[in-house]
Amino acid sequence: MKHNQLSLEGIRVRAAKILGRGKLPILVILCVGGLAAVALGRAGTESQSIQGNRVVDFVKAQYTLLGEGKYQELSQNMVEGVWAGETNNYAIQGLAQKDWMARQLEDDLGVNAWRLRFVTLKAVGYSVVDRQSFGALMKRENQILDLLDPSKSAKKVFMVQMSGHNTGRCSIMQWDRQVPVVRMQGKYVLLMRGTPKVYSLVHNEQWFQPARF
Repeated sequence: MKHNQLSLEGIRVRAAKILGRGKLPILVILCVGGLAAVALGRAGTESQSIQGNRVVDFVKAQYTLLGEGKYQELSQNMVEGVWAGETNNYAIQGLAQKDWMARQLEDDLGVNAWRLRFVTLKAVGYSVVDRQSFGALMKRENQILDLLDPSKSAKKVFMVQMSGHNTGRCSIMQWDRQVPVVRMQGKYVLLMRGTPKVYSLVHNEQWFQPARF
């Protein structure tokens, strides 16, 4: 915001010098500044829109990796919680290791994802929420984010709406899923809930529907 304010002031000064050497009516200078403000505001909106489109492309690319069975590559772009406890009283114990996530995905979907086939896969759109709002929307994923980013340097979370139609394991599934994403240290990261051991057989469902706990 300060950067924009300084830019606008600079534009007003330049307008005064170029058009009237400081003698133009104040109304003209204000009009020039107002037009500049609109242009800068539009640029800021376009910047957020461009970032949002990049996030949507990123999430769709991760689902493509899932469908291709490229688990090691996928695991580098996600975090997942480790949970312990009993029903209605699960507590997060930490973040899963990358190699473990890759092995678990292979157990879930088979080598090269032979148990999964995307008939359709769409990124419908996205929204942006702040950290506090995200905590209300996805409490467990927010706990994962707090472990990943205890300093709260990531101020916002992108919520990407994915949908698809799968076949696999002798079943057909149509699904819609909001996938949370943050930008950390110059890269995007998927926030996946994970499951306690008691739900290990349905661990893969976290990609397609809200987790069961």
